[in-house]
Amino acid sequence: MGGKPCKPIISYEAAEEALCKDSWSKGQVSKQDLRKLFENASKLEASCVSSAPSDVQKLSKAAFKEKFQFAGPFFDLGDKVVERLFKVLGADDAEGTLDYESFVCSVYMFTKSTELEKQRLIFNMFDFNGSGFIKKKEFRDMTIAIIRGDNTPPEFELEFKTLSKLMTDSAMALYDTNRDGKLSFEEWLKYSESDKNVQRCFSALSRGCDLSTLIQESLENDQ
Repeated sequence: MGGKPCKPIISYEAAEEALCKDSWSKGQVSKQDLRKLFENASKLEASCVSSAPSDVQKLSKAAFKEKFQFAGPFFDLGDKVVERLFKVLGADDAEGTLDYESFVCSVYMFTKSTELEKQRLIFNMFDFNGSGFIKKKEFRDMTIAIIRGDNTPPEFELEFKTLSKLMTDSAMALYDTNRDGKLSFEEWLKYSESDKNVQRCFSALSRGCDLSTLIQESLENDQ
């Protein structure tokens, strides 16, 4: 469940600026603090090549999950959902890893983002081709990935497909107000308020962590 990346919700520069307005026990969060946070996280896995220059280091999904426990609820939604999340966050096509700039934007999304930015992130997860709209097939594919998870017995596959089709048809009938066969972001916002699967994603994204705690733990691990 890769799909195409969408237009970034926030630029690296804007995310870095917002994060550096925060503070922790030793003062203002600095660019060096963010870099150290990334370097320590990327050292959790040998595949991240910790001996390489920091600007070419990459962070895997496994290392992200291990380092940032607050992201756990999103990982509970299943591998396909997490794969798409990482793609939207800017993961590399071949390796599925985050570089430093994508990492900074990800930390912003999990610690500082507004509710509207969180909704945009989830919208982008459904928008597989990056068109700015959610088409019926995209809606159905993402919905079935969320409700199915990783542990669905094969014998229930048909039931999940049938359920996702019903949910898709219902959503389009109720919220595709201009009847163009797709949901705009504005239409999506109205839909998302009533759908428990979207709320699961929103809830997972909202269980963020205080940035100062992340920085503190990172520097303690470096001592």
